[in-house]
Amino acid sequence: MKYIFSIGAVALVLLIGFFAYLGSTNEAVAPGNSGVTDMAGTGVEGVVKSGRVVFAITDAAASLGDIESVLITVTEVRAHSSARGWITVSEENKQFDLLKLKQSDSIALLADVALEVGTYDQVRFSVKNVLVSDKAGVSKSAKLPSGDLKLMGKFTVEDGKTSSVVADFLVDRSLHVAGKGGYIFAPVIKLESRTGTDVAVAGGLVDIRGGAIETDMTVGMNENGEVGVDTKLDAAVNYEIVGDVIRVKVKGETDAGVKVTANAAIAAAGDLGYIDMPLSVKMVTEDGKKAWLVVGTKGLDVVVVHIDTMTGVVIKSE
Repeated sequence: MKYIFSIGAVALVLLIGFFAYLGSTNEAVAPGNSGVTDMAGTGVEGVVKSGRVVFAITDAAASLGDIESVLITVTEVRAHSSARGWITVSEENKQFDLLKLKQSDSIALLADVALEVGTYDQVRFSVKNVLVSDKAGVSKSAKLPSGDLKLMGKFTVEDGKTSSVVADFLVDRSLHVAGKGGYIFAPVIKLESRTGTDVAVAGGLVDIRGGAIETDMTVGMNENGEVGVDTKLDAAVNYEIVGDVIRVKVKGETDAGVKVTANAAIAAAGDLGYIDMPLSVKMVTEDGKKAWLVVGTKGLDVVVVHIDTMTGVVIKSE
């Protein structure tokens, strides 16, 4: 595996200011109107203060080599608090050319909503597609290990103040070249939240200045869609895309002498009911014998199925 060099950063930004609303609900969905959308709703408990949250995206890449454009489509944005659970703040499909944002040094608006004053501990957004085009005019969709990106980190909505939360996609560490010329986009994200920021929104663009840092951490995603600190694709191995599944391949590894292919192992894990959706596959040696490890989801659980490369028999699942 090799990295696309110097692709830079993409940022998802939340800007939090002051508004007011009545009551609250367990979950609200932004209707997609212009201006600030009130997510709180109306109740009978009296006036409850809220804060404005603006979601935005940008690309601070320095150089892209032969890459002409990187188009990312965001389909949903949510925030979480222990008091209200998950709140859907946007369900509008929006596509951004990250290179155009880089060239103009801009931050583009995703959503502008009002949220209840309090502490939020997660931001979650859905990415439908990442389309990479080179300067020869060839476009390919990058494989996403998971389009559901959950960022764990604290941000606070305060009465009468403005805060910001920036999820900065480190694209030079996120976009990878897979075997046979494909791409894998496994996000590495720097999450930073600030309070007391000075924020301006105009013409669909966002400007953030100042503020005290509340959260500063970097998380990444691996081939199974798991997100965490120090989690990422391993630069010491190669990656291929088998169907719609990521194959992890140790350098120098061959399929010589193997009777059951990676595709066959993936199919067996699904056909036998061990998994509903495959995520990745790799070959390992266990007790002196080669086996396929097929990782997939079964309901909400992640399951690892061990399959004999010679017979196709399931050795175990865990």
